[in-house]
Amino acid sequence: MTLAPANRYFYEELLERNKLSEFATTSTQQIAIENFQFQKILARLQELYKTDNEPERVQQEYVLLRRFLIENPYTTTAQLRKAFFQARHIEAQEVGELYDDCEIEEACWNCDRCGPLFKKYGKLRGIKPSACNDHRQNLPYIRKITWQQGLRRLKVGIHWRICLPGIPEIRLFNNLTELHKKFPQQLCAIHLYPGIDRYDLQLYFCEQSTWAVDIKDYQNTYNLVLKLTPLFGEANLVICVMKNFHFNINKYSA
Repeated sequence: MTLAPANRYFYEELLERNKLSEFATTSTQQIAIENFQFQKILARLQELYKTDNEPERVQQEYVLLRRFLIENPYTTTAQLRKAFFQARHIEAQEVGELYDDCEIEEACWNCDRCGPLFKKYGKLRGIKPSACNDHRQNLPYIRKITWQQGLRRLKVGIHWRICLPGIPEIRLFNNLTELHKKFPQQLCAIHLYPGIDRYDLQLYFCEQSTWAVDIKDYQNTYNLVLKLTPLFGEANLVICVMKNFHFNINKYSA
């Protein structure tokens, strides 16, 4: 695979950190390189969260970044500038580097359940067909994106690692927010990606208990257990939600 100079730098750094095998497939290399761009921003914000005089502002800006990437699989330069105009620790330009330019008058499609689509053999396909595979153009969750000057689409690595898993995270957050509005005397507060993404959601109940919620997409629970790390008193209860393997079923199980 021939890499652009910037990607070559990321590739060599990934190899040096033992985060990528030199024998990895071309697609795996590309996903890792593109995701590494996000990971560098994440690492910087995590360090700032520990040292900055206003850690809550750092937290807010991280949530802004993460939600933007999940909720805006397509964007424009103008939208990026508007979204990050007041950000102190994140620049619109570096967020823009997580997107690719769309070609002029390119036909772009998006699935509200799994993100940007591409055409293969004349049909719309998603990034993970095993999870979301019905992309007929007349379905209500399939949208054609109107082309405009400066239109950009998430890079595949960001789509795969941030947007795709983030869709059910934001959906669950929105559902819990509605519960908070209905039962404010029971569910006092909900925090998204607390501690710069220590886990997905923190639920604070009025009787002084705190739940940590993390959404995981594992079919094998044994493999999931191997990935778990202790929170050491951050929460009274830790819930790992096994995300339903099919995104078109809006159910969660603890």
